[in-house]
Amino acid sequence: MAAGIALLVIGGATGWGVTQYSTGTTAQAPENQFVRRALNAHVVYAHDANRPVELRSTEQKRLINWLSDRLDHKLMTPDLAGKGFHLIGGRLVNDQSMRAALFMYEDKFDKRVSLYVRPGMVGGNTKFRFIAEHGTVAFYWTNGPLTYALTGEIPCTRS
Repeated sequence: MAAGIALLVIGGATGWGVTQYSTGTTAQAPENQFVRRALNAHVVYAHDANRPVELRSTEQKRLINWLSDRLDHKLMTPDLAGKGFHLIGGRLVNDQSMRAALFMYEDKFDKRVSLYVRPGMVGGNTKFRFIAEHGTVAFYWTNGPLTYALTGEIPCTRS
């Protein structure tokens, strides 16, 4: 999982670019609503200087167990240290009538990316997809029972 997420960060920064920009088929598609909520959660919490997370990474085991219990699925936090990001913590967020987990990562320049996770959508697309809005990028996919969105202010280049 960590290797896949790291690949997404690299891909977004170096080559997938704006030419792969996709918002889906309709504004009301469930996956578009999901990624919009992931983008919104990132914007709200990544820029919160006082409390971007509920539980800090110093309590990582407690954080993972707590969020896993809330989502009824075993969660893991990917290691993005190889890409310059370290886990600062996470929080429980609302995704309409479902619960979602938000893991926050930060680099040495205080730039943050977040991983938004919730139980998968029925018939969820397993392909990696990409959307960019207002300087914020999201890579999103479904893998098994969970749907993920990696979001942040990741620079994209045109291929």
